[in-house]
Amino acid sequence: MSYQEWLSCEKQLIQLTLLNLYIGSNLYNKPLQCPSDFKTRIDFVGVFMLAESREIKLIALAAILAAVVFVFTIVVAISIPATGGFWNVGEAGVYLAAIIGGPIVGALAGGIGSALADLYLGYPIYAPGTLIIKAAEGFVAGFLYLTLVRGKESIKRKYALLISIVAILGVTLASYLYTYFHLGMDKITIELTSEPLSLTFSTEIQIWILLAFVITVEIIALLLLFLGRRAHIMIFSCLIAGILMVYGYYLYETMLLGSEVALVEVIPNMFQSIVGIAISVPIIHKLEEMGVIDRIKEFMGSISK
Repeated sequence: MSYQEWLSCEKQLIQLTLLNLYIGSNLYNKPLQCPSDFKTRIDFVGVFMLAESREIKLIALAAILAAVVFVFTIVVAISIPATGGFWNVGEAGVYLAAIIGGPIVGALAGGIGSALADLYLGYPIYAPGTLIIKAAEGFVAGFLYLTLVRGKESIKRKYALLISIVAILGVTLASYLYTYFHLGMDKITIELTSEPLSLTFSTEIQIWILLAFVITVEIIALLLLFLGRRAHIMIFSCLIAGILMVYGYYLYETMLLGSEVALVEVIPNMFQSIVGIAISVPIIHKLEEMGVIDRIKEFMGSISK
């Protein structure tokens, strides 16, 4: 083989490698005027880069959706003086990432985007907890949605999943009840402030109202599961993930500030999840109507499934 032929084959190898890197194409299968050893190298590199490109696509999608989560989190940030935290609509971004990208992308985007928002807004003490809690929230929302919407799981697995969910709801409620009886609290004061919005809101809530609210949300979540429609499954998945998020922050703030203070954020965080669902679900439906989500899944292949 002459030098020019060798150079031509090397160029084809580089070009096809780059194409597979960027678009995951199988263009390396087309006829090539190269010796067999070059074809073997091209086939190997093509398959390898195709697999690698899926990983890159996953990272790229997670990075884009992490930016979405970040923007949703910082666009409305209302301080909660009692805990040193803040109320936001970042859950909308977390649920978008989880439903569009699946559990892995949901976890990466939810955790990283939210933690970066905490650092950006000046709440570094919450960033480590947020990274874990929001990652878990994104993973659970994506996992539940894909598991339930496919409908291919066995009856035993579905019952096991349902029992696990009921157990989780029971543990969260039991923790709030324990705090109530252990501390002997009658009421909590919830205060929200925002200088940019010139907002100051303060109210006292009886503990029994907090408990009744939590119980109501959990019952609604279970009812949505039994309704069985795709939209209901989507809301259910996000709501269960939101309940875990609320409980996660309750545990994190209990370690930092004590359980009495941690109770203050239970209702605001629950509303944070509900508002996130109210924003994200219509956006997801609109993206589906526009064919955007189908294009994303086609581009991502099996990654988002």
